[in-house]
Amino acid sequence: MSGAGALAAFGVLLLAGAGVGAGAGVGVGAGAGAGAGAGAGAGAGAGAEKEWHVPRPVAPRLQMSVVTTVRGRGAVALDGDRVTVRYVGKPPSDAAETADGAAPFSFVLGSGQVIEGWNEGLRGMKVGEKRRLLVPPALAFGEWGRDGVAPGETLVYEVELLDRHAAASE
Repeated sequence: MSGAGALAAFGVLLLAGAGVGAGAGVGVGAGAGAGAGAGAGAGAGAGAEKEWHVPRPVAPRLQMSVVTTVRGRGAVALDGDRVTVRYVGKPPSDAAETADGAAPFSFVLGSGQVIEGWNEGLRGMKVGEKRRLLVPPALAFGEWGRDGVAPGETLVYEVELLDRHAAASE
């Protein structure tokens, strides 16, 4: 594998036009023909500089799922708004339970008062709307769990937006 290919395989940022040395040590030279590295370190440095990035492979992350079950007709919830919701949290296997009858809960959307999955799932929701949120661990309680939520558990919420009070700047 060439020196540049070896660097690219590890996701290193390369600059085209900078001299790339080949040999026992791979080096990147800058300027007009200055090469670095043990072995034949000839550099061709007269080109235009471009960034080349080779992405590193990452483990796939379970995506958030938001399903609107009843469309709302009221005001749209935005970050900074105080929202009041009725919700039921449940394990993914129990899809029959609904939010009807649950006690209302208020918080400021986007302020960090609730899990990030709620911020993402309720943003843009209209008053009167009902949504089903499937929240992956990375947007809930992660690998630590909390109060009856197992570490790494995906959560399902049935949420109804009851009210929205605009942020002070509106």
